[in-house]
Amino acid sequence: MNEEVVAVSAAVRGKREQRRNVDRWAVTSLVAVVLITRGALLSNAAGEADTGLFLEGVWRWMKYGPRAGEIYGKNLSAGYYGLMVALVRMLHLHTELSRLPLLMNLVSLGAALATASLLYFIGRRLLAPAPSFCASLVLLLAPSLWWLGIEPHPQGPAIALFLLALWLYLKAWRLPVTEGGERLRLKGDPDWRWALGMVLALAGALLLRADQVLLLGAFPSLLWAAALWPSWRQAMIGADSARRLRPMLITVALVALAGVLFILTRQWLLQQSFAATQAYSQHETGGYIINGLRQAWRNPLYILRQVLPLFTATGLIATTAAVAAAGWAMRRFGRGWARRWLGLWAVWSGVSYLFWVLVLGNNIRHVTLLALPLLWAALAAASRILTGPKLLAATALVVVLNAACVPPSSNITVYASANVPASLRALRARQAEVRAAAMAMLRATRDADGYAARPACFLGSFTTPFALSDVLLSRPSSRFVMRIGPGWSDVGIGRGATRRWMRFYEMYSEDEYAALRPACGVAFSFEYDGQGTHQRYLGKEWAGVPLGRHFYPGARRAAATVN
Repeated sequence: MNEEVVAVSAAVRGKREQRRNVDRWAVTSLVAVVLITRGALLSNAAGEADTGLFLEGVWRWMKYGPRAGEIYGKNLSAGYYGLMVALVRMLHLHTELSRLPLLMNLVSLGAALATASLLYFIGRRLLAPAPSFCASLVLLLAPSLWWLGIEPHPQGPAIALFLLALWLYLKAWRLPVTEGGERLRLKGDPDWRWALGMVLALAGALLLRADQVLLLGAFPSLLWAAALWPSWRQAMIGADSARRLRPMLITVALVALAGVLFILTRQWLLQQSFAATQAYSQHETGGYIINGLRQAWRNPLYILRQVLPLFTATGLIATTAAVAAAGWAMRRFGRGWARRWLGLWAVWSGVSYLFWVLVLGNNIRHVTLLALPLLWAALAAASRILTGPKLLAATALVVVLNAACVPPSSNITVYASANVPASLRALRARQAEVRAAAMAMLRATRDADGYAARPACFLGSFTTPFALSDVLLSRPSSRFVMRIGPGWSDVGIGRGATRRWMRFYEMYSEDEYAALRPACGVAFSFEYDGQGTHQRYLGKEWAGVPLGRHFYPGARRAAATVN
């Protein structure tokens, strides 16, 4: 009898060790993919237009303190600015701010490495190793998440912290690994130590990027998919429904606690009242929805532009293949299978998809993680008919086609290209041009006498943050002073009577150009020619412009205009 027990124990230990080896191989492979696809592409400031704002924001926070961040509106990230300023001071880089963009890129790379591991281990709670690995691989090489690993932006670290919160949440409930979706039973209350870690990680994710709030449905939906879905009728109407619904109520309480911690920490970082925080949130959310509805009313094609990132974030080929596989599985495997995965997708992604369709300025960065339930469902279905090597081969084919069938584009916000390396090269060339114009503007301001009354101006919309951040980071001296107004930023160089001013306008129409141009001593622009005609520089079109021949304008480039 003892020999049988020993043999069974040895077999159990062998299986556990085998599973650990598989997990180590999978995570090591995903980390290698991240390093190969991100490490070689790191640059000092490559990224889409908002990254210039964050470079400038860190510089301004460091020089003028937290209150300087209030001018940024939707681009304010109290947690990100606080984190980067702390790193700069810890590494003693405050006297060498030219290295700040590279530091921000390395933070994004570190977040991508953490994301690779977390995606796999969360998927292992729902799937076998092969489909979990394949789903993680597809998402890591999707355009949205790929870009976030090579640009200075808080969304990458925010996603990593959000996934950490999900993993800690599953650990707190002690949900076992599943090999085929067998019925699971929750064992009492969660482990409160892991639950506390989940609250802290979620609050940190919200501090880095507040739009993570739209992913909060992931927590109850994971609980549903991992444990509650087989007995949902009993959970809702059975005699012990209160006991069965207790885990869901605890989940809601944990998420609410994280939200309270986020609000209090944000107030402390920004040194502002709760009323100011609430007014900011209501203004931003309400204003963007109202403006989005107004644009849709004026131009019905605007909805196509808003819906497009829901497909291009993961890549058109990958999204199409996932939808086809999931649709086939719902017919093949019955209502139980469909109930589980549809419930996960509807709560995790459905509401957020609707929100981003309505909000003005949707882009792939916002909807990165919304495709994860769909990928899990598709790979769970594919793994039932394809063995491990065949599943890996099919996934590799989808990834390659996803990247190869789309032309490169530097416009990585609205019309995303899966061809990230080629798109990045085009974007670097454009950023070099913006940097050259910014330096020319700096020289003109320093060498001429007439710009104290009529300053040199940079007139643009999506190139303006890059130009302003390049000027600030090129001369991070105490002689720089700034003035802020609605839609413009002034930078003064020097002291007293010798101070010269540069003005950076953000504008989004040719009428604004015509109104502002007379106030400039000399004007620099990449987006407008001498007559004020918009050149669609960087391929970014302002709200309301319909889809057309500029769908992938990566090869088009306008020359700088100085007049």
